[in-house]
Amino acid sequence: MKTSVKCGFQPLVVFVVFLMMGSEARSADSVLESTLLRAKNEKPSVRVLGEIFSVLTNAPTAAIRDEALKACGAGLLYLGKADYYERKILPSMKDSEKFETSMIKTCGICNGTKHVMKECLACKGLGKCSAFRCDNGIMHSPSFNGKVEDHPCSKCLGTGICDQCKSTRQMEVSCNACRGKGMAFSPDAALAVYRAQIGRSLKLFLDISAAKTKDPNWGATEEVK
Repeated sequence: MKTSVKCGFQPLVVFVVFLMMGSEARSADSVLESTLLRAKNEKPSVRVLGEIFSVLTNAPTAAIRDEALKACGAGLLYLGKADYYERKILPSMKDSEKFETSMIKTCGICNGTKHVMKECLACKGLGKCSAFRCDNGIMHSPSFNGKVEDHPCSKCLGTGICDQCKSTRQMEVSCNACRGKGMAFSPDAALAVYRAQIGRSLKLFLDISAAKTKDPNWGATEEVK
């Protein structure tokens, strides 16, 4: 009796183990796909990006791995995690310059002019001459005999207006947002790139499924063009 139970149990164990091994083999690349599907409906977060990055080795093709890697990169830059991007993503990325350029847009602060208008520092936004004792262009200076002598202000040449902003109360300064370049990193562009890369990765998974349906002998190591 014991022998029959033992003999019946062993094949069952082997069968279950076989199913588990087969399931693991079949689902290795689907882990990445399911992770990308979840990420598709969420904004980037450190948790989501970490999940994608941790299963990149399960990518069935190099093309999917590259696209998903770029998704991680764009997500990190969107979150302001440039240090993580440089350490974890950049070393393995292809065409990194083109990738980064895709997230550089016209500066939204200066609109590409490289300069912005700020309150004049010389007159503190008053538009008047900042010289001491200047009264609408006239200097009232005490003399040695105790009298006050009036003469045109040498700073504003008697005009009474600020010699820096010319009474506009503002002055043009280099844009800090883009460091005077007129172009700057755009979080909105990074988010768009992130979503596009997720979409490209999932599209390649669909292409693989279509290729396998068409040709059962299609190898997982083949690249889908």
